Amino acid sequence: MILNTGGRTDTVQYYSEWLLNRFREGYVLSRNPLFPNIVNRIELNPEVLDVVVFCSKDYRPILPRLHEISDRFNCYYHYTITAYESLLVDQGIITVYTQMSDSFSGMCLKYDEQTNFILINSKMPMGRQNFTVAHELYHLFVQDPNSFEVHSCDINNPQSTIEKHANSFASYFLLPTSGVVDVMQRIGCNKNSINPAHIITMCGYFGVSYLAMLIRINKILRLSDDRFNELKSIQPVAYAQSCGLKTDVFSVPQRDNIIVGDYAAKAQSLYDSGKISKGHLIELMSDITFDEDGEN
Repeated sequence: MILNTGGRTDTVQYYSEWLLNRFREGYVLSRNPLFPNIVNRIELNPEVLDVVVFCSKDYRPILPRLHEISDRFNCYYHYTITAYESLLVDQGIITVYTQMSDSFSGMCLKYDEQTNFILINSKMPMGRQNFTVAHELYHLFVQDPNSFEVHSCDINNPQSTIEKHANSFASYFLLPTSGVVDVMQRIGCNKNSINPAHIITMCGYFGVSYLAMLIRINKILRLSDDRFNELKSIQPVAYAQSCGLKTDVFSVPQRDNIIVGDYAAKAQSLYDSGKISKGHLIELMSDITFDEDGEN
């Protein structure tokens, strides 16, 4: 039997201690997400398990003790890289995740066609961070450059037509109609059958918040106001936990002070072109931290 430890949530990143305890005890209880009254006991025994599969974006919490499992079981490791992060690197966008005010989602800065920055509040849940990145892409690449200015964004309270357009762009960018419809068909979600479990499952698939997913589904299915408000009133984390569904997208990921992109090269380029002073360059370069392997 193959056991996937990360099929419903990133247990390695968020629940490593629990995972290690389960292997130490030799069993785990798994609740059926579609039929919550059904709970299965799975024996964590090398004679029963052929392979243990790990799927995570961050193995650091478990690395010092991973041998407690890998010494006894055949293991397969899958490391997840968020797709849009590759897009940011390909487009030469420096993206910085750092803690900011709770009312501040993010901001972007456009020096020229080749030098773009995005700043994301790392205190926000994963779904909110992903939506903010897409929102800022609108300002950088779609918005009329003549109306562009450095600004902060609160995606939940747009104050202008431009902000509303940025939200709409983010919704369609992250949740294209064909993709949403395809997933709905695969999980049996339609106007008559839709329930919170469908929405939460799709949140995990597309990496967005519950509200963003519900609004996008409503655009497609055109739900009644009563049904929309009923689904909107759900507390997604509590509901997901009661059904054994993934909650990663509703959690705050460990992205504090993470820099995506060629930060050092961009900083040097700004100095060489005379757009920042030598003192500013030194300040920017000093912000780069290195791990034990020498990688930034």
